[in-house]
Amino acid sequence: MVLYSFTTIETLANTKMASQGVISMSDIEVEIHERMDDLFKDPILILLLDRSQLTRIQAETLFIDAITNDLAERMLNSDTKARIRSKNGALTRGAYNRTLNQAKSNIRKSIFTILMLNYVGLLPNLGGTYFDEATDKLKEYFETYKGLSSLDVQSSKPYEKLRVLRRELEDLFIQLTKM
Repeated sequence: MVLYSFTTIETLANTKMASQGVISMSDIEVEIHERMDDLFKDPILILLLDRSQLTRIQAETLFIDAITNDLAERMLNSDTKARIRSKNGALTRGAYNRTLNQAKSNIRKSIFTILMLNYVGLLPNLGGTYFDEATDKLKEYFETYKGLSSLDVQSSKPYEKLRVLRRELEDLFIQLTKM
């Protein structure tokens, strides 16, 4: 299940930049900043991030790296990615790469932690159903969230559904973290 697509080329091809025939580097940077801003407005992403092993800066760096990896046949180097991440150009390539490596290391450690807990028998106590249910609820939340733009803004029903789904996800997250 992929909730957010980090493939930028498809997205950029459908934007106003493509209709002008030329996509400049500053246009790409603006597009990436807009996507990152939208991403970090998602309350479930924030909820998950707060409970994850990643800092917001590490997650942002990882997301920028994922978005830009397929962009323009990898013409974006670490200096450009660092400039995109810092928004004011003050971040060095070394600091960007260090943050990216920390994020990847935390992800690897999280995966091995889950594998270890499963191996010694602690994870099965939680039951796979919580993971399955959380995945299904996340997908349902995302579909509802994504569909909001096409719904009547006056209707409060979709927003209420999001609030209910968020509460259900929070309850599931609590169950997943009980040990």
